[in-house]
Amino acid sequence: EKVKLRVRPTVQPEVEIVDEHVGHLFTMGPTVGLSAEKEISRLRIFLMSQVARLPQTDRRNALRRLKGLWHPDVADPSHHAVTKEVFNFLCSIEVGPSGLT
Repeated sequence: EKVKLRVRPTVQPEVEIVDEHVGHLFTMGPTVGLSAEKEISRLRIFLMSQVARLPQTDRRNALRRLKGLWHPDVADPSHHAVTKEVFNFLCSIEVGPSGLT
């Protein structure tokens, strides 16, 4: 299995380990100004178009990483209500042999 390393420009340089086919995963974190409904809609499209077609172990890893991006303890406190609702949505998703449910 290939693992790509890439550096994205930020205030603090960081190295991300990105699984092949899920390169856009790290852009799916909280967006300032969007409601929980719009964030969930954006994530639902991403999950169905990108994550659902991956092998089961990669789907599980991608969902775990998304939960990490949206965890209420990690996210900006000013967006706590939105991140909590989106995190609960992500926790309600199950990874099965045939896809996401």
